[in-house]
Amino acid sequence: MQILFINGSPKGDISFTNQYINYISKNFSHIRIKKIDLSKKYRLLENTQSDFKKTLVNQIKESDGIVWAFPVYFFSVPAQYKFFIEYLIKDRELLSLLKAKYTTYILTSMNVGDNLAADYMRHLMYRLEMKFYEGISFHMFDMLTEQRSLISKFFTRFISVIEKDLIKQTPSPNIFYQEKPEFKIDLKSNNAGKKNKTFKYILVSSNSCDDSNLKSIIRAFISSSKYEIVEINLDKSIIFPCKGHINCVYNEDCLIKDCYQDVFSNEILSSDVIVFATSIVADHIHYRMKMFMDRIMPVAHHPVFHDKHFVGILSGKTRHVQYINQFFQLFSEQLFLKQPTGLITTDGRDNNDIEAQINWVHDELKCHLQNSFHRLQTFLGKATHKMVRDELYNIRFLFKSSHNFYKKHKLYDFPQKDTGARFRRYLFSLIFLVPFLRKRVMRNITKFMIKPFSKHTGI
Repeated sequence: MQILFINGSPKGDISFTNQYINYISKNFSHIRIKKIDLSKKYRLLENTQSDFKKTLVNQIKESDGIVWAFPVYFFSVPAQYKFFIEYLIKDRELLSLLKAKYTTYILTSMNVGDNLAADYMRHLMYRLEMKFYEGISFHMFDMLTEQRSLISKFFTRFISVIEKDLIKQTPSPNIFYQEKPEFKIDLKSNNAGKKNKTFKYILVSSNSCDDSNLKSIIRAFISSSKYEIVEINLDKSIIFPCKGHINCVYNEDCLIKDCYQDVFSNEILSSDVIVFATSIVADHIHYRMKMFMDRIMPVAHHPVFHDKHFVGILSGKTRHVQYINQFFQLFSEQLFLKQPTGLITTDGRDNNDIEAQINWVHDELKCHLQNSFHRLQTFLGKATHKMVRDELYNIRFLFKSSHNFYKKHKLYDFPQKDTGARFRRYLFSLIFLVPFLRKRVMRNITKFMIKPFSKHTGI
């Protein structure tokens, strides 16, 4: 039996993901394990006659199962992997080879947003009509703990499923996806008059050159705004994908030298509103937008945009892939410490609906900016903050920039640091040891809980 691992880590052989592949290779010597690293060779796929493309085709043909292995970058696959997926969806030869072949995934990360990456892979496997066995997500250091045994147990089960051919049927991709848009969007460009420069808007767009619907929405959004909007078109910008260098997390100095640094420092950080406008390609955001987001990695571990507002514009099918909405929700709640001000979508909407969405978002932005208002984080943001906070504190010597930000803004909000709460917990622990006091407190517990609110409500 032969299993092909498609390694999507930008760090290639020296990645955490590759260590899990090496562990499986060592412990399953009776299985032929093959591996393809996409990180440095993914652009070679554009040349259909390249040796890399031929090697990929041959190894897929010879393999009984495919394992998609990658680190979670910003709640999804790395940009290089996304490019490969977008290429794959259009390549009939590769699609025919993957159809009905057994597959699974292995994720490595700090477990932040890994559920969204898993949702995407699950959806993608169904779309490719592969025989999908549910994958597994590891913390990158799980191999160094007792969880290590799960690696072998998971892979043993995957091999058993293939040998016994236990998966007989996969859902039709038509249930999940339609490639072409339902209609052509043609919006009016309502001129809002002279632009106000009180607040700075930055709109980052991806794939607007190829997506006429997205271009129409962007044009309408900019023209109908009362504030000046600067558009940064990633299709015309020279920005390279993140290569997983760890150096940047110490002092935010990226080793990749391109126009990203200038865009981020001079435009993004000085703005009041950040708008991401992208096509939905292969069931997720366009790879150039993912590339731009991955490059935010040096500051992604702390809410660098906490004083800004976020809006998303999505052109394409989104109703069947709810993880995209959650993707932007989590992105906003982690980096902006607030929910998105608005998400403009095209799926299932006509021109009037989209125009109404645009006008609503502009009105919401005006209210939020002028009144310093925003919607608080939900579970997504709160839980993510606690996970990142704990991880960051343990490796603060490396993540110096984020560590300094957390200290400055008092984000190390560990519960044991609240001395008042600790005293109250200790006091009530003593009270609850006395039966008649415990009964008295329990009879009036609701009154005790709402009593502090009286000074604000006047009741």
